[in-house]
Amino acid sequence: MTTRFAAGAAMALVWPALSCAVTFETDALRGSVDSTITLGFAARTDARDCRFIGQDNGGCGPDPELNFLNGDDGDRNYNRGDLFSLYLKGLHELSVKTLDGASGALVRASWLHDWRAGKTRAIPLASDARRQIVTRTELLDAFVFHQTELAGHRVQWRLGNQVVSWGEDLFILGGVNTINAIDSQRAHLPGTPVKEILRPAPMLALNGDLGAGWSAEAYWQFKWNSWRMDPAGSYFSTMDTVGKGARGIYFGNSLSAQLGPDIGAGLATPDIPGGKPFFPYAGENRPGARDRQYGMALRYKPDDAGSELAFYYLRYNDKMPQVGFRQFGKDPVFGLPQGEIFMNWGTRRELFGLSGHTSLGDLALGSELSYRPRDSVGIVAPVDPLGRASFTSPGYATERKWQWNVSAVYSATPSNSLSGLVSLLGASQVDLSAEAAVVHYPGLNPAPYTPDAPVHWDFSRGGKAYFVPYPRGASVSKTSWGYVLQVSPQYPGIFGSNLTFTPELSVSHDVKGISPNTIPFVAGRKAATLNLNLSRTSQWKASLGYTTFWGGGLNNPLSDRDFVSASFSVNF
Repeated sequence: MTTRFAAGAAMALVWPALSCAVTFETDALRGSVDSTITLGFAARTDARDCRFIGQDNGGCGPDPELNFLNGDDGDRNYNRGDLFSLYLKGLHELSVKTLDGASGALVRASWLHDWRAGKTRAIPLASDARRQIVTRTELLDAFVFHQTELAGHRVQWRLGNQVVSWGEDLFILGGVNTINAIDSQRAHLPGTPVKEILRPAPMLALNGDLGAGWSAEAYWQFKWNSWRMDPAGSYFSTMDTVGKGARGIYFGNSLSAQLGPDIGAGLATPDIPGGKPFFPYAGENRPGARDRQYGMALRYKPDDAGSELAFYYLRYNDKMPQVGFRQFGKDPVFGLPQGEIFMNWGTRRELFGLSGHTSLGDLALGSELSYRPRDSVGIVAPVDPLGRASFTSPGYATERKWQWNVSAVYSATPSNSLSGLVSLLGASQVDLSAEAAVVHYPGLNPAPYTPDAPVHWDFSRGGKAYFVPYPRGASVSKTSWGYVLQVSPQYPGIFGSNLTFTPELSVSHDVKGISPNTIPFVAGRKAATLNLNLSRTSQWKASLGYTTFWGGGLNNPLSDRDFVSASFSVNF
């Protein structure tokens, strides 16, 4: 770390103690500048499980171990007890409005420096991976807005980099709320708010009243952006071929032996295990300007404002990448299959959705149903080990997909029906949230598909090799489901102070079925997080947390990556 950055980091820590939010007002405008500075760390608490490490890398993963060999860098890079993150980050927001609030602008930016993320044990992070995970400055939201009346009805537009959230999901992805991509690397940092996790996109968003309880929304997205995946080799990465720093696919010794005793002769390099050949990484095949993205929503609120019914149509490009493959026949000298992998995204997808929410006393209920006529589901391409074929596989096929989410939120107080729970926990209030979802692919044929899970090669199908989910009895499912529960009691004025103590327990459980993509479900996969939060109004917040992953067998490569985390945030 440079002296200049160290000085800046130190100043960032002491400045909140001397400052407060900046507000200003002129004859026509009023505005504010708000900042949040967070210092945090995360450390691995679980020992490495050799079953998730390729045998060529010293593990005991199943043999042949193509997917283990090409998905274990993140596991090997950090030992039990290692800090895999020690960071300082900032979020700064400028908001300006006219005095009547009808027009204005918002700009939000963030920065991050992590002293530990780039310190790996087995495989150094690539330069582009380091740029993402070690030091980064980013413009988030940046838009202008205006509200007016048209034919007696309210109309508002927003233009610029922004987030548009539709639907009723709380925790489980894959439903209506697919407009904005997600920054998965930021999501893993303790103390990161949702407004930093969703990636704003440049778009024009409109909404207006139609009268008689009806309203409409629409957006047009000018530029596509993707999920920001965890960089290859970072702590939460489970695929060395996806994300910044992605590399090609190694064959490995055992697979190479099956292909032939002389395979790889003369091709040995320090980067290829055992001197065996590999398919190199050829970059990204991103959606183009012609792959337009837009959506429309129609909402109805009856006389009681606590209920709403909404209808949606979205035209979008996939945000989650798939691994495509090209084979070029065989090498004329060595007779080896030649090919390359690339990142690929499905385009011109459609979503039709229906959602609703209502209140029953203190209980808020929400639900949504979405249908995708052509959802991208990951496949793994056949490879001709004799190099007789030349072809391109996009890395995905399309299937019809239905997803139904249902959620409930309840705040228990001493005066409502769950007052006994409040009394039992000695809290002033207990917030309860729950969500369950079911995913159904009516026409799915499990044979060609695989989740992001360990796989093996099967040479028994006409001389070509196919990926098959490992173990052999596992396969993807037409129907899968799971749930998430969260409970959070509140203890204001703890120990007679002006502090509020808020523990929070979240549990997720993929109950049955394996989705053809890991989002949302892999049967048996579970996770739990306990956060202990201490805050003083909106001035500062401290959090100590522990996260554990278990279940799902070899289909859950995060099950040996439990971690403890802590963060301290100040607002000014």
